This record gives sequence, C-alpha cells and structure tokens, in this order.
Amino acid sequence: MNRPPPARSGRRFTRPRRPLAAAVVAILLAGGCAIPPQRLQAGATAQEVGAALGDPVATVTLPGDITRRFYRESDSIAGTWRADFGPEGRLIDLAPATTSFEFAALSPGVWLQQDVLQTFGPAERTEAGGSPGETRLVYRFRQNAVRPAEMVITLDAAGRVVRAESIPVVVRPSHR
Repeated sequence: MNRPPPARSGRRFTRPRRPLAAAVVAILLAGGCAIPPQRLQAGATAQEVGAALGDPVATVTLPGDITRRFYRESDSIAGTWRADFGPEGRLIDLAPATTSFEFAALSPGVWLQQDVLQTFGPAERTEAGGSPGETRLVYRFRQNAVRPAEMVITLDAAGRVVRAESIPVVVRPSHR
C-alpha cells in the first residue's frame, strides 16, 4: 500500500539526540581533564600525563620499580584514575581505579589497608567505624559507570578489610 508523504510542518528534520554519548562527553568535560584519559598512549611521560590529568593526589611504589600515581577528577563522583609508570618514567597502564569492576576484586578478611590504598588510592574521606577500632574508607564513584555511589570499606583495628558495601548517593539538582 502506498502512503502519501507526510505533510511538511516547516521545521527541518533533526536527528534524534544520543543521550548516552552526550552524557559521556559531559562527564569527561566535567572531570576537568584537558584531554580524555583514554587518549593518552602507553609510553607517555609523567609530565604529559600530568598535563592531561593534573597533579596526582597520591603516589605509591610497587614491586618491580613501578610508580603508581592516582589522579582524581575534579568531579569526584566521576572517580579516580590510576597511572602506572615503569622504571624509565614512561606510562605503562592507565585505567579507572574506582569502578564497580575494580571494587569487585575486594576480598574481606584477605585484603589489608595497604592493598586498598595501592589499588584505589586515597579515600575521599575516612570515618570512625561502628565498632571500637574500626575505620571506614569512603570512595565516591559511578556505579556501573552511571549512578553516583560510595564504596564504604571497613577496616578492623589491625587494618584488615572486614566489609565493603556500595551505597547509592542521592544527587539533588542545584537551584540557581
């Protein structure tokens, strides 16, 4: 069956918007990165990485003379990036440090505070735990790369991870 063409409304046809692509761009721009971290290549110098991501919030030395630097995006909900540099000071690996996937590797009863700090970097905040001697390390991130959340990692008095739980963060729109 042949249908007549639709009547013209005088408006130009516009392509449907791509909300996911727009959200990704907005997150990257809100993060304050000069260039998206994914565009940095292995072999980049520490100065090139610093120019793209800003000053590191922490630096740790790993076995094999690897230097790991943590860079926090200005929108801390977006998370923290982990950059590993080899002995010659060149980028080996750059990856998000605080993601649902990374937090899934946590093993209560096995991991120590040192393991947490070397893997995720410094916490956004540290709080007293519910029991005497307990400490909570709180990391902000985007759960499944979308929903703002906090990962609360509870350490006992000996610094061993006893619990890890993800808590959704309610983001209220700002009224200007």
